[in-house]
Amino acid sequence: MIWKKLNRKYLVAVSNYQILHAMPTEKLFLNTLTFKFPKEPVTFYFSNTDIENAHFTYLKSSKLFPVGIETLYPNLKNNDTLYTSYDREIEGAKPLAMDFNNPDNYYLIKRYYNDKIEFYLRTCGLITEFNSYSNCYQAWALCNKDNPRKDCNQYDRFTLKVDFDHFNCRPQLVLSYDRPTLVYKKSVADLLKPDEDFDPFTSDTPQAGADLVKKVLYSYKHNEHIRYKIDRFKYLAQKPRFNSEYAYPIMNRKLAAFIGYDDETEEQKEDNNIQYAQKSKNRYRKYYDKIM
Repeated sequence: MIWKKLNRKYLVAVSNYQILHAMPTEKLFLNTLTFKFPKEPVTFYFSNTDIENAHFTYLKSSKLFPVGIETLYPNLKNNDTLYTSYDREIEGAKPLAMDFNNPDNYYLIKRYYNDKIEFYLRTCGLITEFNSYSNCYQAWALCNKDNPRKDCNQYDRFTLKVDFDHFNCRPQLVLSYDRPTLVYKKSVADLLKPDEDFDPFTSDTPQAGADLVKKVLYSYKHNEHIRYKIDRFKYLAQKPRFNSEYAYPIMNRKLAAFIGYDDETEEQKEDNNIQYAQKSKNRYRKYYDKIM
């Protein structure tokens, strides 16, 4: 399924070189696509200050600084912020030849590919979320097939990770299925709306509070286009333009308990009740179908 979204044309565009499809061994199929880094250096553009309308990527860690940056900014410190437009020329930004094959440039190159992936996923109409722990993007695809809840939308989640195969000395794109999640169809505004008829002395359940909402799927308008963001409700609520009518709670245990729903998935129940051999066979069959 998801490979159809990430078509071969895109993968070539990301790396600027032909992507080699991983060959099956016997009856096993790898969830990786290998590709090649450019042989010749690619010119990236950097600045030590932000430039209006440049739409820079911020590099706030010294491990993201490229090899040779001291030739452009000799006074740059490890805790300084560096700005880049990657290979997009910006007036006022300084050019630097980037060797993709230099291991010391790996973290910046990975960030470059991650941003390319995220942009492409959005053009495919998929919702994206950045995982700060794995430093890669997760794609959300609406899939209400076998959805146990009519008051929720179900999304399949896939992680796309740029990695390096040290055994074969080549980069690769790794795709994994991360199980589905549910998004409540009732907006945060509706969920938290006070019930005028609520009577604390006769009601068995309290009114909904903001503590029920952890992360939300938020839709907003940007340059005449509708965009989606997954973020913490507490963080978004501090933004002046945030509108809770367009924010939908992502299911969590506390919210599930409040609305009277056990949010344990069928797969989690399967994990708790069957032997490992059976579990693996069932899971991998399901993962294969989702990915392919």
